[in-house]
Amino acid sequence: MDSIDQCIDYWWTNVLYINNYFGNGMACLGWSWFLACDMQMFIVMLPLITLFMYSQLGAALGTAVSGALSMILMGTLTYYHPLSGPSVYTAAYTKIAPYCYGMLLGFVLHSSLREKIKRVLVMWSVRWGCYLSSAGLMYGLVVLSFESSKAKYQLDPWPLSRKSLFQVYEEFAWGLGLLLFLLPWIVGHGGMIKRILASHVWTPLARLTFGAHLTHCMLIALWYSTSMHLFEWTPWDFLSKIVTNTVIAFTAATFLYLTVEKPLINLEGSKQRR
Repeated sequence: MDSIDQCIDYWWTNVLYINNYFGNGMACLGWSWFLACDMQMFIVMLPLITLFMYSQLGAALGTAVSGALSMILMGTLTYYHPLSGPSVYTAAYTKIAPYCYGMLLGFVLHSSLREKIKRVLVMWSVRWGCYLSSAGLMYGLVVLSFESSKAKYQLDPWPLSRKSLFQVYEEFAWGLGLLLFLLPWIVGHGGMIKRILASHVWTPLARLTFGAHLTHCMLIALWYSTSMHLFEWTPWDFLSKIVTNTVIAFTAATFLYLTVEKPLINLEGSKQRR
């Protein structure tokens, strides 16, 4: 079944934001699984956000337990059901741990702890401790991912116990690494790098990322399938393809934004002003 047939038969899973559970040739726009995953995590976390208004500690504990259970579940499913396929990787219940990190940070920043953390992060040694810890977690993740892929292609895959531990570490390191890296910036530090990344120059591109995400895989597949020559995988060739694919994807996203997204935003705004 090709991509067109998949979308004809299973388009409704995207509308309902449940397409991340339809793998094995049944997914329409398979790379959009995270959009469904993100929506599901948002809905699941609404009760904890409501609880935060009444019990900050209860909401924080509930979020922390949810993240821990997700990592344990990911490791367990990897060990006992290694052939369960993409549905485990793309399921909200195995991907929610980094989301929980963000929720916990949001709870902290909307509590009395915000000013205390801000005062502690005034010290450059603490800030650099956050940055170096983040770099260490991310570097370990890159190294382990490379070693896992290398073992797989050398037909000497890791044992299930190592795979399951790696899956747990992946969810743990990615979320915590981002949190430690961004925390000093969020409370007011970061210097020139923060000012550059927070510049309004990036606002137009930020508005196009959704469209670029939806279209980039189709455009890349179209480019490769219609090419009349072989590709050479040299560093320069690889870099040129990245630049070309990025430009094409954001050009398509601009068209979608001007013809679909922006008109709908204007309609919604005019309706609210009435």
